[in-house]
Parts: sequence; C-alpha cells; structure tokens
Amino acid sequence: MIARLLVLVLATASSCANDCVPGVVRNLAVDHIANLTWNVDPNEPCPIEGFRVEVVGEDGIAALFRSSLNYIHLSFLDFCQEWQFTVAPISNGVVGFEHRLTDYIPIRQDANLTLTNLRVTHLGGKNTSLQWEMAEPFRGDCTLRYRVLVRDRQTSTSHSVYVTGRSAYLDTLAPCVPYLVSIRAVSTSLPIIEGPLAYTTFDIEAFPEDPPTLLSVDAGTTTVKMVWQLEDYMKNRCPVVNLHVDGGDFFNVTVPIEDPYYRKPVSVNLTRLHPDRMYYMKVAAENSGGISTSVPLGVQTLPLERDGEYDNLAAAGFQFQGLHRDLSWW
Repeated sequence: MIARLLVLVLATASSCANDCVPGVVRNLAVDHIANLTWNVDPNEPCPIEGFRVEVVGEDGIAALFRSSLNYIHLSFLDFCQEWQFTVAPISNGVVGFEHRLTDYIPIRQDANLTLTNLRVTHLGGKNTSLQWEMAEPFRGDCTLRYRVLVRDRQTSTSHSVYVTGRSAYLDTLAPCVPYLVSIRAVSTSLPIIEGPLAYTTFDIEAFPEDPPTLLSVDAGTTTVKMVWQLEDYMKNRCPVVNLHVDGGDFFNVTVPIEDPYYRKPVSVNLTRLHPDRMYYMKVAAENSGGISTSVPLGVQTLPLERDGEYDNLAAAGFQFQGLHRDLSWW
C-alpha cells in the first residue's frame, strides 16, 4: 500500500513538472554592444532549461534561435535597422509566455561616421541651407544626430544646433559676414561615438536693410522733424550709405550715414513746407546690398495760428501701411 502511494505521488509530481508553463522574461533590451539580454523572474516556479529567441527584420524575414544563456549576441545583424525580438523561456520542453521588443541594433564602435560632400546653398536674403552625406552610407539613422556649429569669423561668436537629418536650414545669419561651419555625426547611444569634423566657409551675400523704424516726428507750420532707427548692426553688417526721404514733387532728401558698430538714430529735418498741408513721403535705407523696402508716411503741417512743438505724432503725423488716396507718383 505504501509503495503504491509513493508511485502515485511521484507520478503526480512528474505530471506537474511537465505541465509547468514559465512566465514572461523581464528587462528585455538591446545593449550598446548589440547583445539582446533579459532576466528570469526570481520567483519563477518552473525550472528553466533555455530560451526560444525569434528575430524578425523590416523585410519580414525571421530567424529562430535557442539559447541556454540569458543573452544572445546580434552583431551579425545590420545596424541602424529596426528589428523585432521575441523571447520565451522553455521548461521541460514547454515554451512559456513571450516577451516582445522592437528596437535598433546600435552603431558599431568602429563605424565610419565621416561626413563628405558638404554643400552650402544660398536661398536668398538671410536664408541658407546646408547639406551633407555619410562617407559610408547605411540604412536608417538609428541614434545618429548631427551637431552643426556656426562661427561668426568677425566676432568669433558661435552657436550650435543638433539635427536628425543630413541637412540644416539657417535663417538667422547676417549679410556681409564670413562664417565657418563645422559638422560632425554623433551616435547618442551609450557609449557616445563622435565622428570627425567636416568644415566649410562661406559668406552671406550683401542684402538690403530691413525698412527703417520711425521713432518720432514733430511738425511745425513749415517744418517736419523726424527720427529714424536703422536695422541693428548685428542683424545686417552691410555698410549703410544713405537714408532716403522721397516726397515726390515737393522734396527729395538724402541723408548720408556713417556706419559705426552702434547705429545711432538718424535725424531728418524738412524745411520750407507750406502750413496746414498733408505731405506724403516714402523713407528707405540704402546699404551696399541695395535700397530697403520703403516706409510710407503722411505728416500734416500745422496752421499758422497753431504753430508750436507737439509730442510725437500727437498733432502732426501718422505712419501707415496703405493709403486710399491718389498716390500715382509713388
């Protein structure tokens, strides 16, 4: 009787072991040296004899492996492509629950990150684009970023930006300035890998100023005094030559401008005007790149009985963007 009971207990234990389905593995990840690693739950009740590993590429082609260790080396796979990894533990021939991960194979430590064919394209005005290529192209950008450093060769100031594609759009550069650009590829996965620098130099071509800004205007009976601010020197370093005030048949004034580092406001005095009359004019700045867009302005002189000093625009003038009058002489 005792012998039969012992046989029954052993048979039951063997049956339980054969039916044990292991749970999901933990911490499935691809490390920086292209190892697919995972861990078994320390409370896993089933004895683990190995692992079933399935790898599926972007093209749908699959590979199946069996490993007795809790990792598998994947350096044979193409890096910077997306792969799907599925790992399931095995206990006494029973395949357990699957854990799935979609990830990239990191760039190899000896990967060639050299850049070549660095090109500069001027898009007009202050807009410039940069393009470059990898010396040894590969599919996918993986964890690659590109550090673009732009240095002003006049002031030695610089700014940098990281981009993910192999091009950069620059719209904050100043005309009439020589620039040095350096670009390098950086793998941001650990450990970080940096490629060699690629250099190029270029100048932003001369370009007209932005329209001048009206700071103040004072009108008398026969005079108008105006103060204008030019575009900031750091935004456009093309030498400024003149400020033009075009009053059509009534006056045409050109104010010569010195071009210091700090561009002071420019004063314009109009004289010998008629009392109580509206004068329309266009004001523009001229530099080595040409003449800026004109700023339209209308100012009315004061009647004889009201001559005097008035605050900016309060009794005299107004700046406008469009006129509903006959301005055919413009």
